[in-house]
Amino acid sequence: MSRALAYPLGVLSFAVLFLAASRIGLLPSQDVLFARIEEFVSSSSAVWIILIACLEYTVAINVYFPGSIVILASMTATNGETNLVIRMFTFIITGQAIGLSISYLSGLYASARVDVDSVATAEVAGPGQWSVATLIMATFLHPHSAALTSFNLGTQRCPARAFAGWGGVGLLMWGLFWTWACLHGLNTIVKRTPWDVAFLAYVTLWIAWVLWRQHRQSKRPL
Repeated sequence: MSRALAYPLGVLSFAVLFLAASRIGLLPSQDVLFARIEEFVSSSSAVWIILIACLEYTVAINVYFPGSIVILASMTATNGETNLVIRMFTFIITGQAIGLSISYLSGLYASARVDVDSVATAEVAGPGQWSVATLIMATFLHPHSAALTSFNLGTQRCPARAFAGWGGVGLLMWGLFWTWACLHGLNTIVKRTPWDVAFLAYVTLWIAWVLWRQHRQSKRPL
């Protein structure tokens, strides 16, 4: 198995363990977890809000979370008060940024731990600036896809400056969007969305993309 294919399969395996544990009762179900964290976050301190937001944006671990719990609960608890909204938004964005940084650094670490093979050589140079921007803007709408993208960019050794710059823009843009959505009563739509299915779809597309690239490279003349 090539290094490039091992990354999405590794993330998928780790995520499946969390989902399986919740299904057989070793961990609380996602619905129960959502209710507990929603109640907890609405009356918690900044440290706890930042910590939970961080876990929600950390790759693989976050598939166990139903998704966007912190922003839904926190913004609902503000009752639209401007000062509270700004305060909560700052805490949430801080935690999200830490979680995405952990996901990105995990990808870098995984990349450094595995020997570079001939198939993955082209990926080690890192993706182009516009590829990074497009991927981030398209996938930072949700914790699951944002964390996967951050990990993916880390495995491709995306320059830290490009990741931090575009990642900050994407995080701020989607954070403001979800804040607006929560304050306008759209949080019920988010709760009903099967985000774990979206996570699996992302990983499936990632695997398909890797296989396609490997197929193209195998066809090139020596």
